[in-house]
Amino acid sequence: MSDIIQRRAKHAWEQVSHAKTEQAINEGKYQTWAQKLPTLILQCGILPTLAFLKAKGAEQDKVGKACSEWLLKPDGGASLIPWTRNESDIDESDIIELLQNEDSDVYRAAQAEAIRYAVWLKRFAEGYLEGEDAAGSDQDEGGTQP
Repeated sequence: MSDIIQRRAKHAWEQVSHAKTEQAINEGKYQTWAQKLPTLILQCGILPTLAFLKAKGAEQDKVGKACSEWLLKPDGGASLIPWTRNESDIDESDIIELLQNEDSDVYRAAQAEAIRYAVWLKRFAEGYLEGEDAAGSDQDEGGTQP
């Protein structure tokens, strides 16, 4: 079991490291949304959260894509989720449609795995990325829940 935990952590680390080096990504916003991800999934569910993040902006979409990518990764989250479709046929842009068509057991498994992954993403973002300044540019986001 520790192997999947290590793979989960490694994937989250790679995503945060990439966000730090990508010029188009605001580190502070990415960190803020990575911090919010576990709570959003718990409060709203995985499907509304991913749809919300996709609609918000570059940093939010990047956080959502990291989670989606993990859920579909054959040696990652997909190995713990009993998808009814072959996950290798699906890319992360289709995960919203995929989740809509799955039964509740698969949905719950995907949501539980998304939360476990989101905690790692949050930890690494908090420790590695530069946070937003005290004024916070997040105030103009127009809300934080879908």
